[in-house]
Amino acid sequence: MIKAGLVEQPDLLSRWDAKRGWISSGFEDPDTTVVTFGYAPGLGSGKPDGIPLQFRWVVPDDGTAPEAQAAAALHRLAKEDPKTYGQLCGGNRERAEELGFSWPEGA
Repeated sequence: MIKAGLVEQPDLLSRWDAKRGWISSGFEDPDTTVVTFGYAPGLGSGKPDGIPLQFRWVVPDDGTAPEAQAAAALHRLAKEDPKTYGQLCGGNRERAEELGFSWPEGA
């Protein structure tokens, strides 16, 4: 449902210069949803300035109906820059540092 919402409303991510990646149930915890997205300045306009970084946001199951959880996730994407709560998980260290992000330990 989150993926369908992002397909219908791509501006939820493009406003943050982000682009939808894969979205699925969590591998380690099937009671979570994992949302991935790429980020680079200008990516939202289709003119990225350099190689994008990859981010991962794990959405826990809060026990409410799936429709309500998806709506809450989409609302958060509309209101808060997902780079502030997603975890950097791909790209390269130099690019991350250039854009002001700390490279994850062990990556």
